[in-house]
Amino acid sequence: MRSPEQDNPNLSDCLRNNVFSIVALCVLSASSLALFMGNASAEEATLIAKYNEFAFNVTTSMSNGAATAIQVSPDFTSITIDVRPADTQPGDLIVTLPRDLIDAKDSRGDISFVVLAGITETDYEQLASSESERQLKISVPARAESIEIIGTTVVPEFPIGMIGAIAAGIGTGILVARTKLFNRGH
Repeated sequence: MRSPEQDNPNLSDCLRNNVFSIVALCVLSASSLALFMGNASAEEATLIAKYNEFAFNVTTSMSNGAATAIQVSPDFTSITIDVRPADTQPGDLIVTLPRDLIDAKDSRGDISFVVLAGITETDYEQLASSESERQLKISVPARAESIEIIGTTVVPEFPIGMIGAIAAGIGTGILVARTKLFNRGH
């Protein structure tokens, strides 16, 4: 009994060529996957956001690049994160924002931030939220230089110590006034 390859010599060549094609395709796919996985690694950094006497740690992780600096703009209720893409491909920035630094709320609770890449609004997704922070995953377009996050509040207007000092001053003033009134009546 003869095999199909012996009956048709072209079938044997065809099978060999297909096996070679499949092996080549697997090698190329593995190379592409390794290259893709290499680009997926993220560079992590903790940036320090400073405003007056306040300093906040902002953790970042960026695929295809790095976050390099952060500025606070209370007049615009925003922060700006400088980014440095590794190449001309888009990436994602994961940023953990302390609520004491920036937040977006209304009377019902959390609302959406406005996120800009340069002057163009960009997509983001909230990954996590707690009483003290919110974590966002922001799409960073290719060649972006900065990401601006706009909320409803940025950095407390008055330092907490200042609020305590004002309350103590008011309390002392009330106590002195009452003491003087009490002493006059006796």
